[in-house]
Amino acid sequence: EASKADYHSDITGFHYVYSFVQMAVFTALGLSVKKLFFLCFTQGCVIAPTICSKFWYRKQRNIFWAVSLAVFLTSMVNPGLVNIREEYFPTRPGHASDDLDSMLEWIKINTERDAVFAGPVEIIGTVHLVTRRPIVNHAHLEIRHIHERTEHVYSVFSRQQSSDIYNQYSQLKVQYLIISLQDCSNEIRDECDLLSIWDDLQPSNRKYPQFCSELANKNIPSFLKVFSNDYYGIIKMFSQSVQINLKLSKMPEKVM
Repeated sequence: EASKADYHSDITGFHYVYSFVQMAVFTALGLSVKKLFFLCFTQGCVIAPTICSKFWYRKQRNIFWAVSLAVFLTSMVNPGLVNIREEYFPTRPGHASDDLDSMLEWIKINTERDAVFAGPVEIIGTVHLVTRRPIVNHAHLEIRHIHERTEHVYSVFSRQQSSDIYNQYSQLKVQYLIISLQDCSNEIRDECDLLSIWDDLQPSNRKYPQFCSELANKNIPSFLKVFSNDYYGIIKMFSQSVQINLKLSKMPEKVM
């Protein structure tokens, strides 16, 4: 029996060693490549429960219960403080969910039932489910043609010229484009920003401003901003032939 207990203890100890070594490797990867830092957090979630394992406190059970209680209370502190701050000390009167609701309501009231939408993958599925409007892209990026469509849709966050972006949207037959205004600041905050990714893919365009920041601040031919709030904007697409006809046509003079 004693040998079995020792064997079980050795195996358990090996499991802990393996987990901590894996944590060290993932931490090194996360520090070297920022986009892989999620591996460190994932492994951290695996290791965290071992803090309360009886393996470490076989002879001191009182310490085991004290540590378990401390970990439990600590896990509640941060979410609790965040909830209290948002409830009693809000930084702004509304939230992203409120702006999303107002945008969805605007779409249901002011757009045709067959109007085709495109936008960020984190909200475009909600647009389809709530408003029943057709969409050209969604979050299932593992499907190749959906991945390619989404890349074309996200060109609005790049520094490409308006004609290039318009051609991509016209091929997708997009009528309304939803943009996230938080991603249209024309500034790079970190390496994971959409603008930073586009600059890496198209370094020759770095001299131009971000296209969606231009959309948010000025009128551009074939693109008309029809809705905006603090978080989202909706751009209506017009065909270039309509733009040309509007430019060539003249309003008749009214004879008094």
